[in-house]
Amino acid sequence: MDKIYTGIIVVLVIIIISLSTYMLIKSGIYKNMINELQTENKSLITRLSSAESYIDIQNLKISEHSKNMEKAEEIYTLKIKSINEKYSALEKKYKNISLLQCNEVLKIIDNNQRRYIYGYTD
Repeated sequence: MDKIYTGIIVVLVIIIISLSTYMLIKSGIYKNMINELQTENKSLITRLSSAESYIDIQNLKISEHSKNMEKAEEIYTLKIKSINEKYSALEKKYKNISLLQCNEVLKIIDNNQRRYIYGYTD
């Protein structure tokens, strides 16, 4: 009977030692996995913050581009308005061009050529 109890105790001790070893190995593996996941998490957070910074920079560039486009549209509108006003003035000025004499037409052409050559603007 003592041999049976001793055998059972030895088997139980072996089972306990095996389970303890198994638990230590498993906990070591889990610790390694946790460390790897923490490292990966830090890397992802760094990449995410870089992406957010890049997005902020792109948004700033888009905002500046939008402002520049608005300014360009305003300048374009003013130039078109100026050209239309000059055209209307010329149209009124030369409305009755058929009534002008040849010398007057030549003077108008000469003045226009001088303005073009020397860069005069009205």
